[in-house]
Amino acid sequence: MEFVSTQSFICYLIGGRERFFTEAGDMITLTAGDLIAIPKHVRMRSDFVSNDGPLQAILVFCSDRFLHELVQVKTSKPICERADAKRVASHPSLTSFMKNMVDIYGSLSVNEALVHSKMSELIYLVDALDGGELLPSLYAPEPPRANGLRHLVERHAIQGLSSTEMAALTGRSLACFNRDFRRVFGTSYRQWQIDRRIEATRELLVHTDQSITQIALENGYDSVSYFIEQFQKVEGVSPLRYRKALRS
Repeated sequence: MEFVSTQSFICYLIGGRERFFTEAGDMITLTAGDLIAIPKHVRMRSDFVSNDGPLQAILVFCSDRFLHELVQVKTSKPICERADAKRVASHPSLTSFMKNMVDIYGSLSVNEALVHSKMSELIYLVDALDGGELLPSLYAPEPPRANGLRHLVERHAIQGLSSTEMAALTGRSLACFNRDFRRVFGTSYRQWQIDRRIEATRELLVHTDQSITQIALENGYDSVSYFIEQFQKVEGVSPLRYRKALRS
């Protein structure tokens, strides 16, 4: 399953085994008792490994306001501008806390104040087990809206997301995203994607000996002929002629 976190959350594994893959391709494996903290706007992929029994997990979603309150009270650490998913290994204190939570509150209807109190206790506990590093990494305040758009678009550019996917990632409607994107970048999202890909292929054509097919596939083109067509439309010559001209 591939997903983008639109809200910071933690996942505590009660049973089974689950693997998470980061944008960089790093694998984080969770077994019973482990926890992963995933900040807002992080793209991940997860796989459930069934040979360890059924997957049982607790998900706790944390609003920006809630995390902001905890940060203001607790930490003097600098806030991360770009946070990544973080694994916290199984610990007897965490196991005991989560088991008691399920045993005591699993079937009860509780009020907002109690939920806030227990969530705060959980975050503080995990933060303590992680040496005070978890809370600053889990909470990253939103930059100004225009800068936030640029940050997210450039961060996820290599993935080739559609405008609909990118709009959802930035918390905008498609129409609002298209309008804001043109205001920030001076062009449409589709044209920006084309230009950025072509720029990347130019570098590879000049500085590597990779084949045209390899370059096309590496930059997200499913069709080599379509890549050649797009390149020629932008540069006026085919990729092969472009390479030969600059190397002659």
